[in-house]
Amino acid sequence: VKPAIYRGWTLLLDGWLDFDLVIILLSWSFEQVQIIRAFRIFRALRLITRVETLRNLVLALFKVLPNLAAICCLLTLIFYIFAVMFTTLFKDNEAPYFKRLDASLFTLFQLMTLDYVDVVRPIVHEYYWSWSLFAIYLGIAGFIVFNLIIAVVVDAVADIEKESKQQREEEEEDNETYDVPTQLKDLRGEVLMLMQKQKESQAAMDSLAKELYRLHKISLPKKLRASRKELLGGGLNS
Repeated sequence: VKPAIYRGWTLLLDGWLDFDLVIILLSWSFEQVQIIRAFRIFRALRLITRVETLRNLVLALFKVLPNLAAICCLLTLIFYIFAVMFTTLFKDNEAPYFKRLDASLFTLFQLMTLDYVDVVRPIVHEYYWSWSLFAIYLGIAGFIVFNLIIAVVVDAVADIEKESKQQREEEEEDNETYDVPTQLKDLRGEVLMLMQKQKESQAAMDSLAKELYRLHKISLPKKLRASRKELLGGGLNS
């Protein structure tokens, strides 16, 4: 409510706040429906808008979607090639892992997660040369492609954090730039204050000089009269 009052309709231009609003509305809408009440747990996703690290990670995932799509296409092609190969070579094995193409695809996905012991051992026990094919597949799908996905995401996160850092530095520079007129204004005020004090000091000194001059003019005739009396008194005595 506070952001809506403060920012008005421009609030809708912020994607993260829109996401937060959708989560809240969904939780309120399904509050009375017992089956769909579990949607309220999605309010935990609001943490993404609060924690900068999570926000950068989500932004990085959206940023690398085209690259991830290309990698997934490459991985699908690798799956299909090895699935056809393994189905052709190992369909006569008693294990049900490579009987059909769909079973082979699922098995290859399992192998990509490096859960290969229970799958590979029966095949290698019957076809001793098959270990080389599994090693090639695991090297390509389990290490190269999988690590390529991680590298793409990590690189995107690093770029997002770098952009955030640059944005913060630019904001700090802008704040410093905005502070310069304020500092100049304060400095000008201090200079004017010093000039005013200097004028007051000069006026006080002028007033003091005039007072001294006036006192000097008053005291001078008195001294002359005293000197005349002394002279007259000295003449009479002589």
